[in-house]
Amino acid sequence: MDNPADLLLQRPELEAVVVNVQDPEKQMRVQVRVFGVFDDVSDEKLPWATYKLPIGARVSEGDFTPVQVGDLVWIDFPYYTHGRKDTRRPRITGSVHHNPDGIPNLPAEAFAGDGRYQHKRSHKEPQPAQQGYHESKVYILHGMMFEIEKDGVYRVTHMPTGTAFEFDARGNSILHVEGDSHHSTTGDMENHSTGNIINNSGNNLTEKVGGFWRINVSGSAYIDATSIHLNKGAGVVTAECLCSFTGRPHTDFSLRVTAGK
Repeated sequence: MDNPADLLLQRPELEAVVVNVQDPEKQMRVQVRVFGVFDDVSDEKLPWATYKLPIGARVSEGDFTPVQVGDLVWIDFPYYTHGRKDTRRPRITGSVHHNPDGIPNLPAEAFAGDGRYQHKRSHKEPQPAQQGYHESKVYILHGMMFEIEKDGVYRVTHMPTGTAFEFDARGNSILHVEGDSHHSTTGDMENHSTGNIINNSGNNLTEKVGGFWRINVSGSAYIDATSIHLNKGAGVVTAECLCSFTGRPHTDFSLRVTAGK
């Protein structure tokens, strides 16, 4: 028991560093160097560790977050052989919480640190409120950020572009897209609002309808345009139209509205 490694193995969990994530057998294992236990072992001879997975892991389902080379992790040795812990079968139980240079190894949004992401919004979209220290759940991986904030805010952000979807503290939904936006459905689509609906396009607006187009307005309908064309027609009342009573051209005709007969 005087061996330092044997003394360390009495602890329930030990710190390790990930050195390789490319399992040659594709069994989702990673090689780890356990400090004080495998110090003199070459990288290629280090054991392959499994993950302690969250509840609900099964074939084709469950939750998984990969570690990366250089990550500090907690490991244990849950298996025994001949009454001793089997150091050939380590298991990763979690990530090590540490503070290199005094800065937690966590997203800055989690501890109100410097370098917090600056969200993009436009028009009337409200800017997200800055979160305080130790208040929110934040998960960042591969440029995607997921946030659950204390006021009931849920937000998903594509960090390279700023595209985001959010439920804010008042229950409003915000979809901000930095780029093109596509919506499709194989069934019916219904938009219903008890308030106003405002569509604002900085360029053209085109609608293509395969069947009929019906508009029911309980109040007045207003269309303001430089010109209005229906069916590209010659017009019902234009300067070329002759009055059926006088036989002469109409004097009160439209310069901006044409309609096909």
